[in-house]
Amino acid sequence: MVQGAGSLDDDPATVEALAALPDCLAGHDIEVSDEDGFFRHTDTRLQSVAPADLPRENRVLGSAYADCMRPVEAVREPIRERLRTDFLADHAAELGKVRETLVPSLRGAEEQHGVRLSFPAP
Repeated sequence: MVQGAGSLDDDPATVEALAALPDCLAGHDIEVSDEDGFFRHTDTRLQSVAPADLPRENRVLGSAYADCMRPVEAVREPIRERLRTDFLADHAAELGKVRETLVPSLRGAEEQHGVRLSFPAP
């Protein structure tokens, strides 16, 4: 594991925000104990509804998730940004090597294996 990778959800502010999640979701008639429970519930629910009801069910679940996760993400986002900034500073040399060598290496693999790789635009 990369140093610091587990720090986001261990941060006290995130822990506090996540503690309110079950009550919020219960207000949407979703009885789960945490975010992973929400995803298990969602998987089960979407596999059990009639195909014609999938769009509505997706909207209901998505709306509940967005509503209840908004306070969590408001806390997570600045922590994520701080962790990213710290990581980039702490690993600048290694990242520089990757930036210099990765794309040329992938382009060489494309040529060698006759495949074309696509990269999303930032």
